[in-house]
Amino acid sequence: MPPAAAPRPAPEAPLRDGTAAVEALVAEALRAHPTLAARAAMVEAAVHAEARAGAWPEPSAGVGLMSFPLMRPGFAEMSMTGFSFMVEEELPMPGLLAARKAAAAARVRAARASAEGAANELAAAVRRAAWALWLADVSAVQWAEEVELLTTLRDLARAALAAKGPGEAVAALDLERIVATARTEALDARAGRAEAAASLAALVGRTSADGLTGSALAPARPAAPAPAEELLSALGGHPTLRAGAARVEADLAEAKARRREAFGGVTVRLEYLWRSDAIAEAAGSDLLSATVMVPLPIFAAGREGREAKEAEAEAAAARADNEAMRLELTRAVMAAAAGLRESLAAIDVYDTELIPAAEGAFKASRAAVLAGTAGIDRLILAEQPLIHIRHGRAAALARAAALAEEIRSLLGRSAAAEEKSR
Repeated sequence: MPPAAAPRPAPEAPLRDGTAAVEALVAEALRAHPTLAARAAMVEAAVHAEARAGAWPEPSAGVGLMSFPLMRPGFAEMSMTGFSFMVEEELPMPGLLAARKAAAAARVRAARASAEGAANELAAAVRRAAWALWLADVSAVQWAEEVELLTTLRDLARAALAAKGPGEAVAALDLERIVATARTEALDARAGRAEAAASLAALVGRTSADGLTGSALAPARPAAPAPAEELLSALGGHPTLRAGAARVEADLAEAKARRREAFGGVTVRLEYLWRSDAIAEAAGSDLLSATVMVPLPIFAAGREGREAKEAEAEAAAARADNEAMRLELTRAVMAAAAGLRESLAAIDVYDTELIPAAEGAFKASRAAVLAGTAGIDRLILAEQPLIHIRHGRAAALARAAALAEEIRSLLGRSAAAEEKSR
């Protein structure tokens, strides 16, 4: 056995809480992502549509000449009847404007809920991507340490081969293969780290991943999920469900408006006739006439009725889709809660059993090396499982954080509400 080199301290696990850094990335994404700008424009369009939905029809006005002579033009001619001025307004059926207004208001609520859902999904995606980058950094560090350890073991095996003869050749050759495999895994880990950084950069609206460091983005250990009854009762706050409910209201109000439109509206016309002097002397003074016209829904009633039934069918479809979405959200939140409980239990096992045992073995090996009773290879063999165990704990923490974020997203906690609560 070659002389023991100075033993290294045990590798530290990168578990610094990076909540503040992650939330800064979330805020950056919410400011810059084009999807949110598109949703905001859709909300603005819906608001403008609501403003005009309850407006009365525009009145119309007109002027006319009655019996104006073309061969001998003149206002004093006997054949010239006079001038007319008219004003006309359509009076909508009672309840029509209110139904249109209600439909437009429901569409505004649907657009706002959809925009809130987009922000919620973006915030959750940024958090998950940040934790994925952190774990990718941990993996890259772990595989770099693995390559270093295995390279040291290979060098020790070569030294042993030189000291003891060909009996160690098989072990040395096997370590060459293991080192090469570890280097491949290290390269894969670096590639995964680059992909994770690029994904996070795209989500926050950056064109480059420069400056994004996973080591500063470690997740905090999440709390255990709430009881199932509490989680299910909170599902109604999900933006998708609220948007779907608003679309149902909009379709029902639209159906009501269509039925009102089937009967048309009452049109009132006022007309003032100024008679020419010649006609006035013979037939009397100027005239004022009023006309009320009521449409006869002979042909339109069938069309409007079908449109009303179409809107009612769309409302029924939207209601069914909403119920299907509620069932899917129920399944997803229950699965996420179960996964979170298992991940937290795994973290407890790492913290109370695996890590203490691995650290104890490493300390014992280090003491033996310092006492001269063991070679450095024993310390390296004790350090290798400690690295793997700490990486496993990091992976369990990242998974737990992602599941907790999924639950928060499924419960409809918008990014804006989260920002206000901090």
